[in-house]
Amino acid sequence: MKLTSALFLNNFSHLYKIVSKPALLSHDQLCYSLSVLRYFSSGMDLEQVVDRLKKYASPSLAAAWDNVGLLVEPSAPHRVSRILLTNDLTQEVATEATALKVDMIISYHPPIFQPVKRLTQESWKDRVIVQCIENRIAVYSPHTSYDILHNGLSDWLAAAFVGKSGPVTQSFDRSFSKELSLSIRFPNKLPDCIEEQLVKAFPDAVILGHHRIDSQLGESGVRLDVTCTEKLLPQLTSFFEGYELRDLKITELFKPPLSGHGEGRLVTLDHPMTIKDAILLIKSHLKLAFVRLGLGQRKTTESQIRTIAACAGSGSSVLRGVKADLYLTGEMPHHDVLDAVQSGTSVVLCEHSNTERGFLCVLQQTLHVLFDEKIDIKVSSADRDPLEIA
Repeated sequence: MKLTSALFLNNFSHLYKIVSKPALLSHDQLCYSLSVLRYFSSGMDLEQVVDRLKKYASPSLAAAWDNVGLLVEPSAPHRVSRILLTNDLTQEVATEATALKVDMIISYHPPIFQPVKRLTQESWKDRVIVQCIENRIAVYSPHTSYDILHNGLSDWLAAAFVGKSGPVTQSFDRSFSKELSLSIRFPNKLPDCIEEQLVKAFPDAVILGHHRIDSQLGESGVRLDVTCTEKLLPQLTSFFEGYELRDLKITELFKPPLSGHGEGRLVTLDHPMTIKDAILLIKSHLKLAFVRLGLGQRKTTESQIRTIAACAGSGSSVLRGVKADLYLTGEMPHHDVLDAVQSGTSVVLCEHSNTERGFLCVLQQTLHVLFDEKIDIKVSSADRDPLEIA
């Protein structure tokens, strides 16, 4: 049932009578008022749902090229009582969502990626988005923010093995603006009142202080150190053009790495195992009957391995050049597989979404807790990898 707050307020008198004088309501009024009461006593507002999803995995974790977050937003108010989880939002999944009367779809892969100029019935992707809009179904996509998240999809994939695991590449929080450090050297002394003028002109810049330079180091004068955002840099450098300077040095500042967050996972096994045994573990973990194997040069399925580099989906850009005995991913281009096996690294390919879809069941339990068990979370039964063994 999809109701507005106005309808709820218009029927508040009926709701009051349910508690105080239910006999005064007709049968139809009682049924309708109970349905309104059930509607507003369960679920959560879309804004609350999105806020909690962002706190669980900040969109700022996602790769810069990605399109994550809320992609389809029905007009307010929009109550979310049922969510459907899927790896890909296909026509079959959209039909399933409509039949289940869900209020929101969380699609791991973003169904909207490139800029949209029109929404027509010509392409299947357009039809899916139109169907969601017509049925007031919100669409949210986390994609690479879940890949990078500590205890997210990458850790789930690496959990096929027992050992020490960490990100292949470390992540930094992109929610912060890039910061720069300016070190300005004046020949003899600081110009009068320059620090006060800086504070007045650039309240967002931070003056770290100034210090005299020892001439024995090959330079002399006074250095003034200031930090600012990348956006302020042109204005700040222009400010100093009116002064006599010996030099001006600009240094990019980096935020500290986010512990446990990053692309892919590099696993060092507690105990070495054969490639054959590793494949059995992968099949069991991903619930697959078949995988594709590229044996490293001079390797057999009985060869021992100690390190595994894993990346969900398409792992080429993350795994390329990583030193490991085995690569585990969904797909890799021919020449990247060739480079790996010629370098002695064996490669296991499971098809793209097969390395991602199993995480949805873990996410289902996580979201039950995240939403205080107020929302019915379902995993799509129509979602599947487009490739299969023929």
